[in-house]
Order: sequence, then structure tokens, then C-alpha cells
Amino acid sequence: MRAVADPGNLRAEFAVAVRSDCKRQGIDSLLLGKIVAYCRARGARELVWITVAINRAILRHAESSGIHVLRTGRPASDGVALRLLLTRMAEPPGAR
Repeated sequence: MRAVADPGNLRAEFAVAVRSDCKRQGIDSLLLGKIVAYCRARGARELVWITVAINRAILRHAESSGIHVLRTGRPASDGVALRLLLTRMAEPPGAR
């Protein structure tokens, strides 16, 4: 598992690889929770990543956790972008 943030620490991207013999044991959901906590603690505002559309378990977990799923509408083998806001964005001046 690895996360990389942009220089301003606004957006972090991460990647996870789970061995095929360890799949379907909830490891990806556990690692997702760990990386969210890590990036949040480091002050990143947004976490983005891509998963394969056939990874239905992580997509269900993402949708039930408030993670924005950006579906491409392409065949199931394509990637699906996921985005999670880690902190509230500051209100623009004069928004009140």
C-alpha cells in the first residue's frame, strides 16, 4: 500500500495490491480504512484512487461509506475512479 500527496497536500492518491489467494477476506476494506486514517492525520483534504469495475465489494463499501464513485459507463474490466473528501473545504469568503 502506498499513498502520494501533491505538494500542497490537497489531494492524495493511493494504490493497494492484494494477493489473489488473500482476496475476499475484507483485506481491501481494512487497508482502505487505514489509508483514510493516515491521509486524514497527515492533513490531506481529498483521497482519490482507481479500482476495477469488477471489484463490486469495494464499490459497495465505498458507496455505503460516502465515497464518491465516478463510473465510466464502460465495460466491467475498466477502471472506476473513487473520491473521498477527508476534511471540510473552507467556506468561500462572503458565503454566509
